[in-house]
Amino acid sequence: MAGATQTGKRKSSAARAIKSQRDYDAVLGVTQRLLAMPNRDTAAERRLKALLEKMDRYEETHEDADNDDADTMAYGGAYRRWSDDAAEH
Repeated sequence: MAGATQTGKRKSSAARAIKSQRDYDAVLGVTQRLLAMPNRDTAAERRLKALLEKMDRYEETHEDADNDDADTMAYGGAYRRWSDDAAEH
């Protein structure tokens, strides 16, 4: 059967991309469980490394977005559309 998945075997140890805060919270729980394991095998170590890398990427992208939001919220003036400027001339 082409395309059928094998039961009990993982395709790779790559972690799925974290796209939301909910995903991030779930990954955080998994990483904490993996870190608490005293005798991790090689697969668990690879999985932990992949999850930590995905968490770093998520934090970097959302840290930049949070800074952008803070900059726009700091401005208290009126926002004008380009069409507003054209009407004055």
